[in-house]
Amino acid sequence: MSRQILISQILTQTRMVHLNNQTVEKLSLQYADDIRLGDIYLGVITRILPDLQAIFVDIGLAKMAFLEIAESTDLQRFYTGQRILVQVQKDAISSKSIKVTMLLSLTGRYFLYLPNNEGQSKELIIRFSNKITKKSIKNNLKQKILSLSNLSIKGTLIIRTQAQDANQKDLINELTYLSEIWQSILQKKPQYKKPALLYQQIPIFLQEIHEVESDANIFIDDQLIYNQVIDFANKFFYNFVPNIHYYPHKNLFEQFGVEKYFNHILNHRVDLPSGGFLMIEQTEAMTVIDVNSGSKTKDILNIYQKINIEAIYTIFYELLLRKIGGIIVIDFINMKSNNHKKEVLNLLEYKATTDKINTQITYVEKADIAILLRQRQQDTLNNYLSQTCPTCQGSGKVKSAKTIAFEIIQKILEKPMHDQNYQQINIDASLAVIQYLQESRLLSQLNLQSQLSPTLQARADYLPEQYTLKFL
Repeated sequence: MSRQILISQILTQTRMVHLNNQTVEKLSLQYADDIRLGDIYLGVITRILPDLQAIFVDIGLAKMAFLEIAESTDLQRFYTGQRILVQVQKDAISSKSIKVTMLLSLTGRYFLYLPNNEGQSKELIIRFSNKITKKSIKNNLKQKILSLSNLSIKGTLIIRTQAQDANQKDLINELTYLSEIWQSILQKKPQYKKPALLYQQIPIFLQEIHEVESDANIFIDDQLIYNQVIDFANKFFYNFVPNIHYYPHKNLFEQFGVEKYFNHILNHRVDLPSGGFLMIEQTEAMTVIDVNSGSKTKDILNIYQKINIEAIYTIFYELLLRKIGGIIVIDFINMKSNNHKKEVLNLLEYKATTDKINTQITYVEKADIAILLRQRQQDTLNNYLSQTCPTCQGSGKVKSAKTIAFEIIQKILEKPMHDQNYQQINIDASLAVIQYLQESRLLSQLNLQSQLSPTLQARADYLPEQYTLKFL
């Protein structure tokens, strides 16, 4: 079994792992209450931004959705309060709004269906995936679709690669399914005056089965999800049903040795085979990856080049695993040889062409820096699984015990001299701060300057920067 998909459910959390020859190729995670890419809403326009050729749309969520309008489209056709159908195109990443589109699409295993929106033909337009190149195959598939006269489907239908191996029944079932979804959306639309969710994208474990290879085996540890997957496969690609297995034992991910990868993607450091390592730092604006050599060696130039080459393979793997997109800056180890630089650049360009996500590369030769622009549709798994530290506010650092100690002394000395109707000062702080106050000469100096002798209390429940001053 070369390809495997593992699906694990914990209450309302679903996790998935894709394996190929025992190598983890993809991690996915979804909560039941997540907003899903592909959700279709009835939205209400709240603001039109002519300078940005964009619109803010209320879809019933806490933040307004952002809708970009093509430059060829006249903004005057839109007005505040207008009700429009929009589809979630990109997650709300960091502080940015959800991005939506008016070009609606419904995705199946065999077809990508673009319903009859404004400006499109009222007849069915058939197109093909770029991977389907043979004219004979195109004609055969087109005739299969056109022969289904009982389907009143209009708009644009893009035939996907998997359709080449599908039988007539599977094609009919999926076309019927996609058509019924669109009709349901049209029927619901007049029922709502306010923003509303008209269509919720199918759960992630069903979405990804659309893309599964025919030789893959699926293992599921939840009975309900197993039943859903079986029903879905029976309806759309029943030949795949024998590859779906119920795995009722606990710790499915532990059994396959993949649980650790959900912790791995939270680590900043990734070790390389030759002793070097990567430091991956994600910010709201970009991701910075620093290539480090690790221990020193006699053959510096060759080991540096070896580490740079290893880094490229590892970086593209980590980008895929962590779902990192946007601007990515890679700082390579200093390369003095032009041959080394050429080898690195050639490999970068090759990996970009084989990347499943559209990636563009700019190389800054003088600084040995590569800048990648990688298409981003959703937030990184790191951001999805973690939150900003309440102590350091995302900086990765907190004030030192010494800094906090002087901050406390400053607060005491700032107390107005005429407001000294207190007999005692109590300082509650973290253990490290209290130890510094005790071991330094700060308190004795404070006593000499202001005749004050605070009482100290170490609090194990206090964060490094947390303290309390009480004037009694």
